[in-house]
Amino acid sequence: MIIPFSIRQEERLKKNKINLNVTPELRRKINHLINRFSDSWEKTSETNFHYIESNSILSYQFLLEIYGVEDTSNHVSELDPLLDNFEQFIIYGSKPEYLFDAVEIFNDTLSDENKRKRLATEITRILNNEKQNLIFIDSKFELINLSDYGNSVLISTADGLRNGNFESAYSQYLKAIESLSLNQFDQVVLFCSNALESFLKKLLNKKKANHGELIIELKKSNLIPSYFDGFIDNYLKLYQSLFTIANRSVRHGQIENFSDHELINKSLSTLYLNLTSSLITFIIDIIPDSKFE
Repeated sequence: MIIPFSIRQEERLKKNKINLNVTPELRRKINHLINRFSDSWEKTSETNFHYIESNSILSYQFLLEIYGVEDTSNHVSELDPLLDNFEQFIIYGSKPEYLFDAVEIFNDTLSDENKRKRLATEITRILNNEKQNLIFIDSKFELINLSDYGNSVLISTADGLRNGNFESAYSQYLKAIESLSLNQFDQVVLFCSNALESFLKKLLNKKKANHGELIIELKKSNLIPSYFDGFIDNYLKLYQSLFTIANRSVRHGQIENFSDHELINKSLSTLYLNLTSSLITFIIDIIPDSKFE
């Protein structure tokens, strides 16, 4: 059984450290999405009774089990006889966080991995359109308030990725920021690297390529002026040198024969995050808007 958003964030919610902006429009969009993804099927009980089961029905049953209640009448602000129990919870949940619980629980009922991926893509699209400070990663909602970091470059980069519909790069970029806040410095570098790679792949319409190949394609694309070639080359050398250390540390365990100042620490990971942010923002700003449409 999963641990939904409201329980994971219980302490922060109690202390009003999370500001959730759940509008009626967002609730309706999520409800339509869940209705579209919910399948139904016929089942037979041990007494040979035939009945209909569905992802939505299962989700409501799991909801009751997780909350430890007989029904959700105390968890909704309004009762609508035209809606089933799960829809009612989504549309009229008395607390904003209940909406995100519902989505996570519903996602957990989907057995088809491809369907989960499609649902995650749709949820990301809705969150982006609604300007939510939430991402849906690994079947969970994570809240990251970029203003907490007091860095306009980070905010600008995140907005650029989100508004340009670079969903995967946006998710990886926010993971990098979250990792920095958790002092997971090696992870910052890896997530930054993933974000840049994903960004360039979608920008250049390349499914398979490494950083070096993507930079070459970027210079060939004429998307950026040729007089920036030297800057891009030098940037890549610095970028890759940091990534090599982090990659060896994270993927191959403890690094041998490395002194403390050669390991990825807060200063280096912050530098890497800022380098990633600067390059992505630079490319987004210099390329015509029509490329992102």
